[in-house]
Amino acid sequence: MTGNARSAGLLKTNQTICYDTGGFVVTCSGTGQDGELLKGTARSYTDNNDGTITDNSTGLVWQKCSAGLSGTNCEIGSAVTVTWANALTYCNANTDALPGSGWRLPNIYELYSLVDFGVASVPFTNVTYFPTFASSSNYWSSTSRPASSTSAMYVGFSSGNASGGFNKITSCYFRCVR
Repeated sequence: MTGNARSAGLLKTNQTICYDTGGFVVTCSGTGQDGELLKGTARSYTDNNDGTITDNSTGLVWQKCSAGLSGTNCEIGSAVTVTWANALTYCNANTDALPGSGWRLPNIYELYSLVDFGVASVPFTNVTYFPTFASSSNYWSSTSRPASSTSAMYVGFSSGNASGGFNKITSCYFRCVR
């Protein structure tokens, strides 16, 4: 199923703590919050040792390093920011930098699937498998904003938010998927 999203359902957020309306930690029992219910499919990744990470829960294969970086822990080079159109072009034409074909910029749901609310600090993702999500950076998705065709949806891994407020000529980080 590599490269195609499986119909396993939505992923777990990995949040295990519950809060009251004032933001204070409370016992989860009886709250009905995500931290109590723990619903969803468990997250699972495999490092393919070729610059790619397989998401075993969704079947997607991700570029391990943000664009512009390489090496075992993405320590070589510098992460690049580009406009939305350039991110689309890079991923669609990306056959040399990564093994295999079919690379593309992820849609907003695919990109948001990398947000992990069980992580105690930013960036809100699994940095063991994705070591180069800059903690204060935004990543492009291929999804245009429905209310404004000149804007595109992105995920902020410093906040765990998906948003559509960036004009497509803004420069953001990106990561390809297939």
